[in-house]
Amino acid sequence: MKLKTSIFALCLSLCVLNAQAQIAEFENLQVENQPTTVTTNEINVEEDIHDDAPRISIVGGTSHAFFAPSHVFSPDPRRAWIYSAIFPGLGQTYNRQFWKLPILYGAAAGFVYAISWNQGHFRDAQGAFVDLVSGDPTATRWHYFVPPGMTPEQFLELRGADWFAGVLERRRDFYRHWRDLSIILTVGLYFLAMVDAYVDARLFSFTMSQDLSMRIAPAMITQKNNSQNSTLLNSAYGLQWSFRF
Repeated sequence: MKLKTSIFALCLSLCVLNAQAQIAEFENLQVENQPTTVTTNEINVEEDIHDDAPRISIVGGTSHAFFAPSHVFSPDPRRAWIYSAIFPGLGQTYNRQFWKLPILYGAAAGFVYAISWNQGHFRDAQGAFVDLVSGDPTATRWHYFVPPGMTPEQFLELRGADWFAGVLERRRDFYRHWRDLSIILTVGLYFLAMVDAYVDARLFSFTMSQDLSMRIAPAMITQKNNSQNSTLLNSAYGLQWSFRF
């Protein structure tokens, strides 16, 4: 009985000593890990920071404003789409894609000129056709289509009124076709500018790896089979063209 009591007392004392040691170690760890307060007077910026030390730039945020500085500007796709819908090219200006403006306005000017040119010829051909088939002697707009050196009466006597009316009708339809096509292309350019502004704003912050490379190297393709011939007889030679991105 005394032996059991002695063993129990010894185990209890060991547990107490182990717990006290762990408490003391934890207190020492807390003292070592206590944060230290450094005042601004203890730091010499000019001495502690070298010129070749890496700097970390902290950006306060981004802005969707039209005239926001470049380092904080991040376009909003919805705003770019609305600006381009209000006036073609305004969305590209909002996205800072100024190099696209000459292309856009050059194409628009070409389409507008094509519409005006075809509309003028269509109007002349339409008026001449209407005057010719009307039979009114005072309606003389078709006289402008008579070849030089001939009077209108001589030309009609030579070619015939029906043939000349068919020529004017085909010319009218020709210019009307190209006028309508020019209008369709102009409207398509308008919507294309809107889509371009929206996509540019979406991909404004899109980044890719800088390791964009193309590699061309000789390659040998070996075909494995059960033949006992040399592998050189079962090989093909060529160029391997690979892209890395």
